[in-house]
Amino acid sequence: SLLRAVTSFSLIIAYQNIASGVASTIHFMYPLAVALAMMFFFREKKSLLVILAVLMSLLGAALLSLGELEAKSGNTMVGLVAACVSVFSYAGYIVGVRTTRAVQINSTALTCYVMGLGTIFYLIGAYCTSGLQLVSDGYTWLIILGLALPATAISNITLVQAIKYAGPTLTSILGAMEPLTAVVIGVFVFKELFTVNALLEFTNLVGSKHSSVSQAKILNDIINKKAVYHTDKQLFIDEPLVGFEPTTPRLQITCSGQLS
Repeated sequence: SLLRAVTSFSLIIAYQNIASGVASTIHFMYPLAVALAMMFFFREKKSLLVILAVLMSLLGAALLSLGELEAKSGNTMVGLVAACVSVFSYAGYIVGVRTTRAVQINSTALTCYVMGLGTIFYLIGAYCTSGLQLVSDGYTWLIILGLALPATAISNITLVQAIKYAGPTLTSILGAMEPLTAVVIGVFVFKELFTVNALLEFTNLVGSKHSSVSQAKILNDIINKKAVYHTDKQLFIDEPLVGFEPTTPRLQITCSGQLS
């Protein structure tokens, strides 16, 4: 819950200080942070494709510094730091859901706990700073409702479900196209600049995710086509498995097959 709250807070700061498309594109480097965390801390199989994806994303992030970063007003450095903080806090949240006992909690209940504790964190923060300001405008309440339900609650419920069944790495990778929405809205709604450097940066980041998706597709084919997969031991799969992540050797598997 703390990691989720930090993610939301840092993203708000980033959006206030740099272009929304840039902030969102930096934030959506979190699949790489998830992949690296799973490989180096949770014994997930290392992959050349994932390493290639990391290098491409770093190149995309470097191209960001050559483009137009500023929003209409704000501190560019503060915005960049806040966006980077959101990368690691959200990656920590995704990894934490799968690798702790939180994975045993119902997705809706877990979302309720996370959002409820997050509310308490924000109330404490408001009390320690400028206080809580209630909104009286009906139109503003509709905007808040739109952010609260489809953009936060529903997306978090489905995210937790995906983490449970597909694993942290694949779940984060499949969210790779979300920055496109932010970039398009930033350009056409908020009149933000879309330079050649921004295009190259976006292409590198999406390309890096595509490399990881290709690897994920191979693993999915192994499962669905009932192929043989080798880990520390040899698993002969007779039936397709739901929620099986072959890159996690420690995962206990129950299936109607032979294990030798």
